[in-house]
Amino acid sequence: MPAASETAVEVARVERQLRERGAPRGHMLGIVLTSGTVSLFTSIVLLKAGIASMAIRYPIAVVSGYAAFLGFVRLWLHVHRNAVHASEDPETLEVMELAQLPAELAANGLSAGDAAGLGIEAEAMPIAIVGGILAIAVGAIAYTVYIAPPLFAELLVDMAVTGGVYRQLRGKSDVSWLRRAFRRTVVPAAVMTGLFAIAGLVIQHAYPGAISLGAVWDSLFR
Repeated sequence: MPAASETAVEVARVERQLRERGAPRGHMLGIVLTSGTVSLFTSIVLLKAGIASMAIRYPIAVVSGYAAFLGFVRLWLHVHRNAVHASEDPETLEVMELAQLPAELAANGLSAGDAAGLGIEAEAMPIAIVGGILAIAVGAIAYTVYIAPPLFAELLVDMAVTGGVYRQLRGKSDVSWLRRAFRRTVVPAAVMTGLFAIAGLVIQHAYPGAISLGAVWDSLFR
């Protein structure tokens, strides 16, 4: 069997075990939310450092969050590096049971229904545009969470192969976990970086004196 086919078999088996015994999408959701917190903290620090332009600050914050995302993925792999067990017989491969994340993590998501009753005035149009941009960004996040089971399985197998756990696949793959993780997630990250730059430009064009979304909110609803 070609090496690519052998690897695909192992990835499929690991993914199946992750789905049956763990909560890969819950884990990814936790990673994404924590990375978002890093982005928010970065934006606050940059603002305190004197970078008032949202068009500059927000993209930097997103890139910082993406770097944190890759770091948290690496931490996940480190914690679960022993989850993949291989022997001379691939049929004995198993995945250790993963801890479930609280379902309440998803309860803190943004709700578009909160603004359903608000009429869109001309002065609030930039906020509507930003809302659309944020909706696309949420879609990018949802995509990342959706692909979590196969992505985690591939990364675990990549780490196992490069670490020599799979004797039958040793030396047959040169794809590192970082390269694969970057390749599978860089497009959503790039989309979010660009969108947040546009959002910053739109807001600051409409509200020249504003240096944060909070300031815009206060000017609209105070």
